[in-house]
Amino acid sequence: MRRSLSLLARQESAAARRVTVTTLRGKHRRGEPITDVTAYDYPSAVHVDSAGIDVCLVGDSTAMVIHGHNTTLPITLDIMLEHCRAVARGAPRPLLVGDLPFGCYESSAAQVVLTALALQEAGCFSVVLECVPVPVAAAATSALKIPTIGIGAGPFCSGQVFVYHDLLGMLRHPHHAKASLYLLLCKKRKG
Repeated sequence: MRRSLSLLARQESAAARRVTVTTLRGKHRRGEPITDVTAYDYPSAVHVDSAGIDVCLVGDSTAMVIHGHNTTLPITLDIMLEHCRAVARGAPRPLLVGDLPFGCYESSAAQVVLTALALQEAGCFSVVLECVPVPVAAAATSALKIPTIGIGAGPFCSGQVFVYHDLLGMLRHPHHAKASLYLLLCKKRKG
């Protein structure tokens, strides 16, 4: 009985601190960075949740970091949905964002700002800009009233996505350069 009550109290506490669109809008308005880290399974989702991250992205990079492919191309929507379900069970507090697998949509760099504005007009609370040239990401960020989250899109987005496995230094594949800096800072901090 005591164990059940403890679990219920933790679930209620997590729900009370749940990140909302309003939370992100407030951070964006105050100029505070929005944190976004990937998770692909239940254990990584639990870590992201307990770290207080704002947004949890289930990225198509799961093809590489979980399934061992050289690219993101082999991942399917069905596989992505299964990973999203697992992450949702492990991370009830942050907002959950799921990637559409590469090839589900196409866009040219010249259309990024117009597309982002259309997404804002359609009611999106945020736009993820992935592998977009820095000047285009800067233009989109300044044109929008909603936050932009970048991954490989330069420093002018409202927030950045980091891959969980890169932050922990777990893989040999090329990774985001700043992830190494965060890993080094964490190691120094722990002594």
